[in-house]
Amino acid sequence: MPAADSGSALVINRVVLEKSAGQSYQEVRHIVLRGTNEEIGRAIAQIARDDYQALCLPLGSLQNKSSRNSYIQIHFPSLAERQKRIAAYYG
Repeated sequence: MPAADSGSALVINRVVLEKSAGQSYQEVRHIVLRGTNEEIGRAIAQIARDDYQALCLPLGSLQNKSSRNSYIQIHFPSLAERQKRIAAYYG
């Protein structure tokens, strides 16, 4: 899909190199996202689920989850916003 509608963060999602049967390489895509961190997080979640059938895997313990989330919030606040939207998309 070359581009998305104006209400989406997805600008470009095109296959650059298709995966062929019997080949040892993976499919290569060019993906461009623009918008707020919330919009980008939702687009990432949609691509992960729709194109790659990605599942939400549980994290070992609540302490590990809290530590990881605190670190991301402190050092990468924009990623934390995207992470929240991805979590909301997956429920």
